[in-house]
Amino acid sequence: MTIRKTTSLLVVALALVAAACSSPSPSSGTAPPRIPDASASENTSSTAAAPTQPSSDPEFNGPLLGFTPFPSAPTSEAVVRTFDIATSNGSLFANHFDRGIPWETLLSGDPLPEAFAAELAARRAESRGQVIYVATAITNFERDDIPDGLDGAPRPASLDGAGPASPEVERALKAWIDLLVAELEPDYLNVGVEIDLAVTKRPDLADDLMGLYRTLYAYAKDAYPNVVVFASFQAELGDPTVVAALADATDLIAISTYPYFDGDAAIPDADYLDRFFNLGIDVAIAETGYPAGRANTPVGEVTSSPEQQDAYMEWLLDQACAQDMTFVVWFLPGDIDTSAWAYTPDQKAIVEIFATNGLHDTAGTAYPAFDRWTAAVDAGCPG
Repeated sequence: MTIRKTTSLLVVALALVAAACSSPSPSSGTAPPRIPDASASENTSSTAAAPTQPSSDPEFNGPLLGFTPFPSAPTSEAVVRTFDIATSNGSLFANHFDRGIPWETLLSGDPLPEAFAAELAARRAESRGQVIYVATAITNFERDDIPDGLDGAPRPASLDGAGPASPEVERALKAWIDLLVAELEPDYLNVGVEIDLAVTKRPDLADDLMGLYRTLYAYAKDAYPNVVVFASFQAELGDPTVVAALADATDLIAISTYPYFDGDAAIPDADYLDRFFNLGIDVAIAETGYPAGRANTPVGEVTSSPEQQDAYMEWLLDQACAQDMTFVVWFLPGDIDTSAWAYTPDQKAIVEIFATNGLHDTAGTAYPAFDRWTAAVDAGCPG
């Protein structure tokens, strides 16, 4: 590692550890817990011009592969190690924002919180040379309300009682998209993380949620025509009707999938994701993971192993190649050290749903699935 890279990673570490100290712990949700991840018109048309795809080696046959820089622990050492894994072992760098948004900055023009501004700059500096994916939730982490304030900050009083149909919410989220694009220059932009799960959680707001997403999609497509814009859909818990309902307003069908959520560590059948493959739209994996050890799922404890995780990785990469997927994001580079975070017992139980999904243990030792991953990064799909 060069001195320049070491120095800039330390900047990352300091910014993210500071954010970690100010963030609340999660209460529920289907994406990994809210540890800081160190990481227009409503009319749309399915006949709009196709976005320019990021450049790639024309001889390479396979999906883009990448991680988020989600740290194992709130320490400089862990953050440096995580960024090193994410920037050295993938063709894509995934920036996933699901910890609220800076409402005051977006609505009133206040400066960004200093730590968050430093984090964005560090993400931008460290991910040069990789294809950039940015994802943002347009709901709170629980998928049942508008976003919370960034890293535990309160929403402005003016938004008390506001929902997804609020003009102020729309205005702030458009400004949030502009901020993320300006700071991170994404090739791929997810403006509706797990939108179908939000519909499942709040069927009374289904029309408003999907209307807000459509508005944001149209806005982003108009403002950034060369960026691939889309939503992601939760395979295990989301409303299965939403993906078809929004098929005319997404450039990709991006799947969030954690197949062990049902309490079974068995590898999925070959047709497990077939409902996403028949819409005539390119497919990607927006986030996934599989335990290398114990997982405390919503329906009970699952006992897996590094070998079982490797079998899931084999299944996942086979699916990606068979379906000519655009990209695959394995969410956690390394396991979460639950003892390093100040969780209550209930919070720890939630973290343990995902804690052993990393491709390295908490000390940084790789599991067998990491070797399969890196081989795919280098060689792509067979044939």
